[in-house]
Amino acid sequence: SQSNSDLFGPIRDAVAAADATGADAIVADLKSLLENCEATAKAKRQEASVAKTAKITLDRLALTNRSKLLLKHYPKSGGTYLEAVLSEAVSKEQSRKEFELVTAQDRASRFVIGEIREPCSYYVSLFAFGSSRPHSGDFARKEYKALGSKEAAKIYGTKPPYNSKKDVDRFRAWAQRDEVRGVVLERFLQSYSLDPNVDCWVNTGDLSATLQACLLAFEAQGGRVDWNELEAAKDAAKGNSSPHAPCGTYYDARLAEQVRRWDGPVYEAFGFAECCATSCPRCGAAIGSAP
Repeated sequence: SQSNSDLFGPIRDAVAAADATGADAIVADLKSLLENCEATAKAKRQEASVAKTAKITLDRLALTNRSKLLLKHYPKSGGTYLEAVLSEAVSKEQSRKEFELVTAQDRASRFVIGEIREPCSYYVSLFAFGSSRPHSGDFARKEYKALGSKEAAKIYGTKPPYNSKKDVDRFRAWAQRDEVRGVVLERFLQSYSLDPNVDCWVNTGDLSATLQACLLAFEAQGGRVDWNELEAAKDAAKGNSSPHAPCGTYYDARLAEQVRRWDGPVYEAFGFAECCATSCPRCGAAIGSAP
């Protein structure tokens, strides 16, 4: 294998013969291109390694007689809305911050509800939130700080619901950024680990039905739910949603396949059938019962 200098030597000589003044500049551009290609290849190898080796284990030994509830937040998955609703319907409800893990000790005394969102839908929500409120969320705020407001604004959507050709193209380019690829799995591991201490999962794509199923499972353990207050709270509660078109608007076959590769362990663990799927086979049923 030749060194970079060996590889570019003949190119430099050929260019120098035609235009001595521009040879070094052209070679410098080619070196930069090679370095970018090597960095991209390295990032893809790392992504493939994580996605191949990571395995999320949802099954838990069933516990009983826990009359207190704990809601575990997961970013961009309806947590603000759920917290508002449950604070009215369940008197002993507590919540855990987005990147604060739930321990086995927590689960020993509380029925734990976790939040999950299908990865393709997650990326759309994250993009739309950064487009509409760039200085509100941690993710977009970091990008604006790193790139500067003028440059950062160029990578996000221009006008809600961000479904113009220009904004869809921006989404697809944004999704390829190093900071974005695989962030769903990364955030899941930060919020839950590979071994989540969760009893029942609420799915953003089917939020009402999976929330009801989880609360019924909580009641079966001795928890108390005021169903009238729950329905009233649903009407009054405001979430932290962002305006965007349906999930499928933003994906072509190539990007959909890439997301399945980046965040494969999430698809495998929860049984999401495809990009933008709304059904979650492993949600809405207490661990220890059939999914």
